[in-house]
Amino acid sequence: MGFKLSTEVRDGYIHGVTTGEIRTADHVLEKVESLRRVCEREGIFRFLMEERRLRLLVDAHESAIAANLLEREGIQTFGGRMATLYNPDYLDAFRLQETMYMNRSLSYRLFRDEAEALVWLMR
Repeated sequence: MGFKLSTEVRDGYIHGVTTGEIRTADHVLEKVESLRRVCEREGIFRFLMEERRLRLLVDAHESAIAANLLEREGIQTFGGRMATLYNPDYLDAFRLQETMYMNRSLSYRLFRDEAEALVWLMR
């Protein structure tokens, strides 16, 4: 099936909406590359990602592949932050992704509440 990503610049951050499904490390990297292009174009490195309608079906092996590739590409050196509003039906997959990213010094956190996410994102 695949996923759809749309972005909108807001006051000091980029609001992204991802829907559909992400199944593989390649899908994760495709999404990240799309976000990186937005960062470079806009000069903004903070994201609020609305992923409550995303089916995150990446297993632990695929998550590790994606996280390792992101680390090798130096994503953590961009100084960005990503707050993600997650789909509770896929909490385990989102938590796994959060742990793998944080273990590689990527500034990424999951939230249920948008106001809380924005406070963390903008500090």
